[in-house]
Amino acid sequence: MRSLVLSATILLCAITHAQQWNWAVDAGGGGNVDFCYGIATDSQGNAYWAGSVSGTAEFGCGTIAVGNTIAGVLAKYDVNGTCQWVQSITVGFNDAWAYGIAIDAQDRIYITGSYSGNATFNNGITLNSLGSDDIFVARYDTAGDCLWARRAGSSASNDEARGIAVSADGAVFIAGVSGGNTIGFDNITIPNPGNYRQIVVARYDSTGAVQWVKTSTGNGQSKSARGIAVAGDRLFVTGQFSFTTGAFDGYPLVPVNVGGTAYILSCDLDGNVQWGHSYGSGDHEGMGITADTLGNVFMVGRLWGSMYLPDDTLASVSSDDDFMILKFDAEGNYQ
Repeated sequence: MRSLVLSATILLCAITHAQQWNWAVDAGGGGNVDFCYGIATDSQGNAYWAGSVSGTAEFGCGTIAVGNTIAGVLAKYDVNGTCQWVQSITVGFNDAWAYGIAIDAQDRIYITGSYSGNATFNNGITLNSLGSDDIFVARYDTAGDCLWARRAGSSASNDEARGIAVSADGAVFIAGVSGGNTIGFDNITIPNPGNYRQIVVARYDSTGAVQWVKTSTGNGQSKSARGIAVAGDRLFVTGQFSFTTGAFDGYPLVPVNVGGTAYILSCDLDGNVQWGHSYGSGDHEGMGITADTLGNVFMVGRLWGSMYLPDDTLASVSSDDDFMILKFDAEGNYQ
């Protein structure tokens, strides 16, 4: 399955009528992996990016050297594009991927991703492995110190979290996939008959205590939760699924074809689904999601083949994946 990634380059433009160019910086080195997967800003205008590097990666304020392995990376830049610090997540002879980043109103920084092996953060914080790729979520302060990290997933599946979001009251939400016969988030365990990979959405408080976990059910291994967003009292999730029967926390997910079906879910902050849609007839996947102050919801993703929407059809124009963006109102009506 192909995925969309950004190179490890940060570009920032001021939002003016002329779109004034402010600064651009790059980072990385001679390795095969120099990826920036997520970017966010704090209340002071500092920019933070989460990604992964291999080999020897040079930043303007430090060097990450991990040889042939892959390290997760969190870096901070000030309003002028000057690197302030860079921190790594390393796992010895294995790999770590930092996919998602979010910053709350108190400038608490959260990242999520996956790792294999025993992960070392900074500040003396480590996570052991359940036996395969596991999910991590971690919190940092603005000085780059890791305050806590949590592990989730199963011992019999390659698990990952791609999306992370925070609410106005400081709750942290992650979205990803997990499998195995039992899916575990600290003291919460969920049985998973058939060992199929399932969509997972979890809520933590700002101290790292898990509040609840919601999962999908259904056969088929092709599932993803790529994007998650919070707007007011609503939570939005997007990704892909491919199975004949299934549901998310009891809400039916209806496959449109035998290929990958893109979905969007609207939930309350307790994870209860309010509405959901799925679109297919090709191989489609929701990759990111956000909402504006008017309640409109925007989903971006990849498109291959035709996607049949209410009174509309999207069709790919190349032999490879194309880009798509969809707009919905607050009630889930396609715009």
